[in-house]
Amino acid sequence: MKKDHTQTVGDAARAAARSGARGPGRPGQAATYRREQTARRIIEKHGDPLEELARIMAAATDPKLKLDAAKALAPYLYPAMKAVEVSAPGGEQLIVEVRKA
Repeated sequence: MKKDHTQTVGDAARAAARSGARGPGRPGQAATYRREQTARRIIEKHGDPLEELARIMAAATDPKLKLDAAKALAPYLYPAMKAVEVSAPGGEQLIVEVRKA
């Protein structure tokens, strides 16, 4: 019986990975590197946008402008709150008691 020596695309990719050869496409860090370089150029030319938002917020006399600047700045200073699932081990009933201190 004649042996089939054809390779699939997946076989070729796995062989290339084992040999250390790179596949098609840009290097994994290329997008991050480019984004960092672009941000650095913008900050050098125009200043830090977060600092500008802080200046607008501090100097604003219009309450709406002050609030809008604060809203835009907040996500960079404080992490977003996320839902957290709480469960008892082994699927047991969980009782949560909230008391006023």
